[in-house]
Amino acid sequence: MWRRATSSPSRSRIAPPRPGSRHHPGQVPAPSSVVGRSPVWRIAVPVTFALLVASCGAAPTQTAPTARGTTPQVIATATATATITLSPSPTPAAAVIEMGDNFFDPAQLTVKVGTTVTWKVVGQSTHDLAARDGSFVNNTMAFGQTFSFTFAKAGRYAYVCTQHEGDGMTGEVTVIE
Repeated sequence: MWRRATSSPSRSRIAPPRPGSRHHPGQVPAPSSVVGRSPVWRIAVPVTFALLVASCGAAPTQTAPTARGTTPQVIATATATATITLSPSPTPAAAVIEMGDNFFDPAQLTVKVGTTVTWKVVGQSTHDLAARDGSFVNNTMAFGQTFSFTFAKAGRYAYVCTQHEGDGMTGEVTVIE
């Protein structure tokens, strides 16, 4: 992609390459290699193309009738309208509670009805999980394992790691409408 610089009286001398430059002495980059590497061109070319395509929807120009011997008057009408409507797709609500070595993070969480809460073991100890009201129970989990539960009713759901309850490993999810 390099081309040899020519020495002609009409051209000025080529400056020596800057330190760290990929230019070789006496050579300049070909225009295509510069355009292909520039991040500006990677954005400008598609945007320009999109604008050109959008302008194709304009109405054609019309010539107004004139009296004999006068210059025709051109009337241009353009109607190019683009409407983009973005609407977020409904995403089910989700929350994550990390189970570290003898703690829940966060220990207190408030979510809306229908939210799925996932407990994930991030500590080195194994843990289990049980709601005090019995609404959910999970067996022993090791590092990286998860347990998920979707809360269908509003209320307060206290839970514990039964293995580490004596160490204060308790938490609560408050579910609101």
